[in-house]
Amino acid sequence: RIGGDEFVVLLPTVHAADGAMLVAHKLMDLLAQPLQYGQVQLAVSVSIGVAEFHGTEVAAQELMSRADAAMYEAKASGRGTVRRL
Repeated sequence: RIGGDEFVVLLPTVHAADGAMLVAHKLMDLLAQPLQYGQVQLAVSVSIGVAEFHGTEVAAQELMSRADAAMYEAKASGRGTVRRL
């Protein structure tokens, strides 16, 4: 958790962008399932931003900035989406 309702997932063993997108879509599908809390059913929607590390030196903060920008692009697309920059 990096603050508020924003979380980071690191995928150190995923070496292809398609793999990261697959994980992002699986996370979205899991989080889209309604949750039962007592008599109340809760639903959440997520917007996911994916940033890729291409093997060159990039500061962690730069990757976070890229993921953040992709997430805001996903939110602007109507939420419930994944965007990759």
